[in-house]
Amino acid sequence: MFNTTVAPGGDLVLSGRLTADHVHGFEQTLAGVSGSCRVDLKDAAMISSAGLGALLACQKRLEDTGGELILYRPSRRIREVFRLVGFSHIFRIEDEAVDTP
Repeated sequence: MFNTTVAPGGDLVLSGRLTADHVHGFEQTLAGVSGSCRVDLKDAAMISSAGLGALLACQKRLEDTGGELILYRPSRRIREVFRLVGFSHIFRIEDEAVDTP
């Protein structure tokens, strides 16, 4: 299961497993993002390559207008994936990694 909500401060909050089955809806959500936006990953259990592609496409679009997508509170596991695919050089990643079981 995967869910994206918008927190009161405007952060996108991801929860569950972002798989290829969910990426189309996630891309639609990201299409509505402008300026800069923080994506809270505390409750994200997994992000597939399709989800990584959606984040990257949004980041590139926002950078063209002076904004950015900020990745916030990833688990250690997701932070390691970001490091391995080079996202740590593309995105600002905030907060310490959150341990997950």
